[in-house]
Amino acid sequence: MVAWERKLQPKDCDLFIRRWLVADDVGLGKTIEAGMIIEVLRKRSRSEGSFRCLVTTPAGLMMQWKDEMEVRFGRRFRIFTSSQTNELEESNFLIASIDTLKNKKFENALNSATPWDLVIFDEYSKCIF
Repeated sequence: MVAWERKLQPKDCDLFIRRWLVADDVGLGKTIEAGMIIEVLRKRSRSEGSFRCLVTTPAGLMMQWKDEMEVRFGRRFRIFTSSQTNELEESNFLIASIDTLKNKKFENALNSATPWDLVIFDEYSKCIF
């Protein structure tokens, strides 16, 4: 434990912007770590029910994320498709493919949607816009 950690009080934690980078080789549990982070942040959310999480992933991994979050954490994410623009505003737990979100027709909807408390980028190297 370093000196600043010993002096840090729980009330001081709100002063810090929280950001995480979870990076590791394939198959070492990043999805589970992300699920644990989601649950901790959701529980710490100041107003119950208002926590919003967006997972962006290659299309081929969307169902894997949905299943993992439901089976392991009881969290029901919706899958965003190009025909459901209103889901960007209405769903608090959403999974969208990287390629779908890159589509210019969603730019306004993304910019005007209620801000997300957590955005997860799976396969970030494929997110280059």
